[in-house]
Amino acid sequence: MALIFCPECGTQISEHAQFCVKCAYPITNIKNRKPDYTSLNTLNPNKKQNEESGLIIAGYIVSVLSLFILPIFLLITGVIIGIINISRGSLGHGMIQIILSIIFGTIGSLIGIVSYFLF
Repeated sequence: MALIFCPECGTQISEHAQFCVKCAYPITNIKNRKPDYTSLNTLNPNKKQNEESGLIIAGYIVSVLSLFILPIFLLITGVIIGIINISRGSLGHGMIQIILSIIFGTIGSLIGIVSYFLF
């Protein structure tokens, strides 16, 4: 007896089942379909989301750190991470990271220049 995955919730069920035991999705509708090999994350659908959330968090950290440490370098890094997040579908997070990186990097650079001439 082979096991298949429910297309609705991802639970493993028998290929002979008529409905998913978890969400009651009708399995008879998918028995005659050809398999869909476009998604590589069928076993762990949360893996991609976890990777993306890590990059989003890293983008915010780099953006804020550009105020204090290596402002020009971290400004550029924050903008690049923001662009990557936009290309991965997180438009809001990416735009905020780009704006924060530019603002904090500019302020950090100005603080560095002013402190250099004053002290």
